[in-house]
Amino acid sequence: MGAALVQLIALAQLNGMGRTAAYVLQISIAAVVGAACIVIGRRGSDQSALVISVALCLLASPIIHLHYFALLIVPLALARPKLSPAWLLPLLMLLPVVAPATWQLLVGVTITATVVAFILWRPTQDRPKALLNICGRDNKLRPRPSAGRSRWGEGK
Repeated sequence: MGAALVQLIALAQLNGMGRTAAYVLQISIAAVVGAACIVIGRRGSDQSALVISVALCLLASPIIHLHYFALLIVPLALARPKLSPAWLLPLLMLLPVVAPATWQLLVGVTITATVVAFILWRPTQDRPKALLNICGRDNKLRPRPSAGRSRWGEGK
């Protein structure tokens, strides 16, 4: 495997799954994540769709090198611009591994999933007020319909 570290195919094959079954597993998981990305993007959550699309790129790649995980830095910077524990997790991926054992692959998958979860999970107090307005939690800035006009101020 060399420099290729974390990939579902290698993890599945190390645990006794055949090559074809491992590819089917990876393609199936990538298809589900891709569908989730489309659904979330259509609902208007651009930041979450970006994170899931980066995760999809990492899932769908048949060979993953350590520098591929640098893709997670952009969504991490958008979601957590201040230093937080989430910024320390990618540093664990810098440990050199030449021929990874199963536990090392599991650690890599766990670190990646944790970073993605940290990016997607945003406490309410950290969300900007404009995002709350878009989501409909603060109706003060929205136009109100009046008697003779439609919602956006045009005539009926």
